[in-house]
Amino acid sequence: MNEVRDGLDHRKALVGGLERELVDAARRGPRLVAVGSRARSPGPGVWWRSPLLAAALVVLTFGAVALAAQGLFRSGAPVTVPRGIPLQPRSGLGVPLRHSSSAILLQVSDPAGGPPWGARFVATTRGYGCLQFGRVVRGQLGVIGQDDTFSNDGRFHALPLEYLEGPFPCAPLDARGHAFAGVFMDGTPASGQVVEESCTARGGLTHAQELPVCPTSDQRLVMAGMAGPLARSITYAEPSGRRHTVAAVGPQGAYLIVERAPAHLGLEGGEYEPGGPGVGTIRQITYADGRVCNTGQELGHTAQACPAVGEQPVEQPGVTAASLASPVSVLLRERAVHLRDETRVLPMFVISFRARVPVTSGASGYFISVSCRRATQEGPIFSDVRRGQLITRDMAQNGCRGIAHIRVSFNRYGAATSGLPFDLGGAGLTVGRRTVVVH
Repeated sequence: MNEVRDGLDHRKALVGGLERELVDAARRGPRLVAVGSRARSPGPGVWWRSPLLAAALVVLTFGAVALAAQGLFRSGAPVTVPRGIPLQPRSGLGVPLRHSSSAILLQVSDPAGGPPWGARFVATTRGYGCLQFGRVVRGQLGVIGQDDTFSNDGRFHALPLEYLEGPFPCAPLDARGHAFAGVFMDGTPASGQVVEESCTARGGLTHAQELPVCPTSDQRLVMAGMAGPLARSITYAEPSGRRHTVAAVGPQGAYLIVERAPAHLGLEGGEYEPGGPGVGTIRQITYADGRVCNTGQELGHTAQACPAVGEQPVEQPGVTAASLASPVSVLLRERAVHLRDETRVLPMFVISFRARVPVTSGASGYFISVSCRRATQEGPIFSDVRRGQLITRDMAQNGCRGIAHIRVSFNRYGAATSGLPFDLGGAGLTVGRRTVVVH
């Protein structure tokens, strides 16, 4: 028995990250062997005669190996928020609420092995709910230094809660604190780095001329989202067409699916499709009240989301077109614009209006659209706004000649926005209009 304990202690030394429960379970194994039907004390190796204990130790050994594999990753510098994205509690997505859970909700294996993928829910000061995902090492969410990330240093780099910009699914929270959103990403690097400073899938459009192509073996198809509190199961099709069903997890109905990226998907490599829950190759979502959403998805076709089942809309009483009405002024000016590698002076529309109704969260906001000939550009006022605040926004003329129509609107957001904090258009209520002539 002492020899057995010595052997287990030796295994413990080899896998320093082995959790206490596994070690205690392993130590209980030899004690059970000591209470056998034989009167004599068991000699070395007798405990292997128990199939149950042998199977248990096999499970423990594989668990130890998995933990040891994670322990092989040394820690590197944490991931930093992309350059030029300020962290402000009252603008953009806001900043994470410290009381919002930073615990990892679910984990799934990577198709090629190694550390699993995981996801966690983050609520923000502007009333958004986001699902962060990446690789998991020692209980932390982050990325691995490979695929031209962190100079391929092979280390693990933790992902801070503040890192929300990018293709993570985010949406305004409903009245009960639930978000409804999803993303479908083709060609995601196995490193888990999904925003910048990484390789791209073949055919990718974003700075593809500047980025190396990821090895085919390191390209992943990722689907992640929040299907709501009533969601119970997610059925999806892998690239071969075979179907799998996974459980929706936690009060957000979270899901995370990671497969090898297929050679031909029908999307541009490295691109992603954001939207509501169920985008991608998800075929069906079932709900606790018996409802079923059949997306009708086919591999490579345009994504279609499921509705926000269980949403409780945020009430915003007293907002009418009359209470919003405000004059809109437009000036034609040249402005210095800081581009990726240079600063250029461009002709701009300088649009101003005074907000009559305040904005206190991502559940509502002002929106500006400029139409010239057949082209339209749009943009939200992506921040909180005080009542009576003068708002001025520059929008590029983009070669406009002739008559330009400018409209300012006030929109209410929620699940109807398909989970996109930047896709905040729609009819809304008109604040004001202006027409100008561009020569």
